[in-house]
Amino acid sequence: MIPPFPDWIAALEAALEPAAKEGYRREIPAFLHHCKIHHAGASIILVNAYLPVAETQGRSLGGSLRQKAE
Repeated sequence: MIPPFPDWIAALEAALEPAAKEGYRREIPAFLHHCKIHHAGASIILVNAYLPVAETQGRSLGGSLRQKAE
């Protein structure tokens, strides 16, 4: 089991540029929801499967996540 990370929003605030924060704040819960509905823990493999879904739904952050996953 993957341990919870309850302070991810605070960590995000400290680590990202202001312009990127809101996109990640939306995209991370969307990815975690994707994990939940597929009954899988977050992983690079699942990120790579999720990115095409995010991109087809018009979310531009998919490209940023793709760069992080590679």
